[in-house]
Amino acid sequence: MAPLQRQIAIRKLKLPWYARLIAYDLAARANPHDRCYPLQITLAKDNGVSLATVQRAVAHLREIKAIRVEISIGQAGATAVIAPGEATEPLEAEYEEVEE
Repeated sequence: MAPLQRQIAIRKLKLPWYARLIAYDLAARANPHDRCYPLQITLAKDNGVSLATVQRAVAHLREIKAIRVEISIGQAGATAVIAPGEATEPLEAEYEEVEE
């Protein structure tokens, strides 16, 4: 999805301020494949909010299926991928185990 399309999609959602703030941040960080890899503490610091606020925002965005969180466990530990998406498509967390 193109950056402007991401912003328009977010604008159409009825979101509390904290979820809108984080949604716009995630959309700005997304690569051409609609994925980004931010730490929640980084989102909190960059947006001037608490970690708890970011966690609430991510939970809300996941609940309405506006984002998908994928967790991969590898040699470097767990990696979370936050992929902005459209609220109309069903998204679920995916888990992939990697043998060491």
